[in-house]
Amino acid sequence: MHAAHDYKPLPVASERGEYEKFMTNLFGYDKLLLMNSGVEGCESGLKLAQRWAYDVKNVMTGLIFYVWFQSYPYDDPVALEQVVLSTNGSNVAAFMVESIQCEAGVKVAKDGGYWRKVAEICQWLLSDYENVRPDFLIFGKALLGGCYLILALLCYDPIMLNIKPDQQSTTFGCNALACSITMVAVIVVEEENLASKVFKPKSRTDIELDLLHHW
Repeated sequence: MHAAHDYKPLPVASERGEYEKFMTNLFGYDKLLLMNSGVEGCESGLKLAQRWAYDVKNVMTGLIFYVWFQSYPYDDPVALEQVVLSTNGSNVAAFMVESIQCEAGVKVAKDGGYWRKVAEICQWLLSDYENVRPDFLIFGKALLGGCYLILALLCYDPIMLNIKPDQQSTTFGCNALACSITMVAVIVVEEENLASKVFKPKSRTDIELDLLHHW
């Protein structure tokens, strides 16, 4: 089984199963959780991290639902290390980061081993860019550019299997059309090697955008 727990009619389950098998095999993960949007994906990731922290790491649950976050400067592993060391890591469930900071002005971590350092600090977290594999990957608009609602969260069994049937579900996130067109889109990205083109020398537009950051 490549899917997280959920129940759908046979036609939907068939398309979904084919898509989930394709995605888990392509990216090398055990399970795929489908939702509708990037925000839902991040929330689902937090639920998984929280469930894993309670059941596996034995972090004290307390009596509240609220999950406490502490932010830190992007591309600053020293700041992250100080945050983790300040708690001994004993109460830290996960480290969440957007690899390309889109709404912050399209910021990307500078070369210098940032993701590798993050992995060393967290041990179980962060990607392929520096040969580091995160515990789970969240794909939102990266799948279809926002043209259709679908979210894919790839995860390993030791984390995903901490949630039980009906603890996480979606009404429309794994519909047959979404699964079919998304699989085709990912195949195009892979076959045309589109990801590698991101690292081409900067275009005139990139240079002009960089200048705007200094205003």
